[in-house]
Amino acid sequence: MLRLTRPQRSPEILQTKGHLKTQELCDLFDQSAPHRTGAQSFPIDDTYRDVSVRKALERAQHHKCCYCESKAPPLEVEHHRPKSAVQQTRDDAVERPGYYWLAYEWTNLMLACVHCNQPRVGSDGTPTGKGMLFPLADPTKRARSHHDSLAQEEPLLLNPYEDNPDEHIGYREHIPYPLTSRGAATIEVLKLRGKSQLARPPATWKQVQERLELLGSLADIVGGNEESQDQLLALQQECIEQLWTMADETAEYAAMVRAGLTAWGLPPEP
Repeated sequence: MLRLTRPQRSPEILQTKGHLKTQELCDLFDQSAPHRTGAQSFPIDDTYRDVSVRKALERAQHHKCCYCESKAPPLEVEHHRPKSAVQQTRDDAVERPGYYWLAYEWTNLMLACVHCNQPRVGSDGTPTGKGMLFPLADPTKRARSHHDSLAQEEPLLLNPYEDNPDEHIGYREHIPYPLTSRGAATIEVLKLRGKSQLARPPATWKQVQERLELLGSLADIVGGNEESQDQLLALQQECIEQLWTMADETAEYAAMVRAGLTAWGLPPEP
């Protein structure tokens, strides 16, 4: 997971149609007891999935999942704070309503792959995917309506547009591991160490390993005369630049690659 930068200006449709629909949802909460209690669902349409929203997120995320950095399609416009209902853990009851007032909120939208976003059963038979999960350090402080402040919440799930994932998640080869409680919660919610998730990055990690091993063996392959030394330096630089390209923010699984290069003393150029 990489730190992301969200365009400050939201797509026009969220400022116009999305704003009006948000006001309608808030009015419905205030006027309808069944909606306040969760007995009825809020009428949330697909305005938030407009092509202009998707394109803006694709550019900001370099066509990658905001969580695992996979480029595997399809990438879905997802809500960081779930719009319809919410769960603290997979075993907890579903609570309604969800964060209905954030259904069209630009800062709550991102692109995620189906493995990270959709509740499923993984290839090893375990539940996977974020679904309605949004754990808090203290669930009693959860905002229950548009009248409550989100500032009181302490989310455990990392938001790459607001948090620096490097402070919370590290990597041992292609396997993520937690550095903090938020890192642990994020890995669990998204099942980043599940069989389905771990099936994808090893191919990239193998390429990194091969180039690192080649880099380490070049001195033995190339001779010791002056001409050979010039050739050695050129080959080493070429290999390093290839590794840095794999660590570029636009590349798939760049956070994993950056962690590996840093461990080898080859941190990518800023």
